[in-house]
Amino acid sequence: MVRERVSRSLPVAVGLLLLLGCVAASARPARVPAPPSGALAALAPEGFASSGPPLLFGTAEHPLKDGDIFTYIDGGGVVYLEHGFADLFHAEYGDGRGNTITLDVYGMATPEQARQAMADERICPPGAGPLDLDPSGKSYRFPPDYFFYFVHGRRLVYLHVSDDRLSARLAQFGVTVKSVLEKEGP
Repeated sequence: MVRERVSRSLPVAVGLLLLLGCVAASARPARVPAPPSGALAALAPEGFASSGPPLLFGTAEHPLKDGDIFTYIDGGGVVYLEHGFADLFHAEYGDGRGNTITLDVYGMATPEQARQAMADERICPPGAGPLDLDPSGKSYRFPPDYFFYFVHGRRLVYLHVSDDRLSARLAQFGVTVKSVLEKEGP
């Protein structure tokens, strides 16, 4: 009799454990692809050289080699986390005349979250102009600075140049970055 109950209870117990495992797995955030690095790390805008190796930042729960988003932007990281932030690729370039270009590629969990991040005025302020390389992108000219954002898949890309007279050079680099991201995939 006891053996019969155990044999009837065993499939029910196994079924419950499997169900609980599926529920627990679905409660965990989806694993997102690794941050871009390979070909993107080898890039430099025309006339500029890398100012150092690219930096990679993750979340507090999953920091990357250079720390987490708060290591990079202190309290400002909260707004990115609200939009599914997963990773950040950061690179800086100089031209020897004091001009700098900054490239930040924010990886979000989904493409929708990347689009929502760009729509968030805490990230992309009002007053944006059009961006030729991507009609959904946003550009800003605050002399002497010029910068823009665009979304590619799950990534929010930010490019900045310290002299707005170099905006064409920045746009050209943006086209190159977009091309590399297309080859690297999501």
